[in-house]
Formats: sequence, C-alpha cells, structure tokens
Amino acid sequence: MLGRTIRLWVAVEPLFGDYTKSGRLVGFFLRGVRVATSILVYVVIFLGGLGLFGIWYAAPILAIMYLF
Repeated sequence: MLGRTIRLWVAVEPLFGDYTKSGRLVGFFLRGVRVATSILVYVVIFLGGLGLFGIWYAAPILAIMYLF
C-alpha cells in the first residue's frame, strides 16, 4: 500500500479524478501526509518490535544475574 501511494504521489496523480491544478495540488499534499504518516507508523512498529525482541533475550540473562 505504501509503495502504491508513493508511486502515485511522485506521479502527481489527482485524488478522486480531479484533474485541475488545484486537484493535483491537494492530491500531492494529502498523499505526502499519508506517506509521512505511514512511514512514522512503520518506524514505531519496528522500534516496538525491536524493544520486545531485546526484552525477550535480556530477560533470561537478567533473571540468572538476579539469582546470583
């Protein structure tokens, strides 16, 4: 979905078939906001997964260290 949005954003395709200059301009900005939001969401999900991965592997080591 993100790839298709970026392709349409770069090609400056209008939203909802509005081929006027203002329609292309609004489509460009709205797709830009959508691309930025999507990338932000992907980064947050990636960092959350990376944090959970770190906790998953650190928990046994910390538990052993706590016992001794």
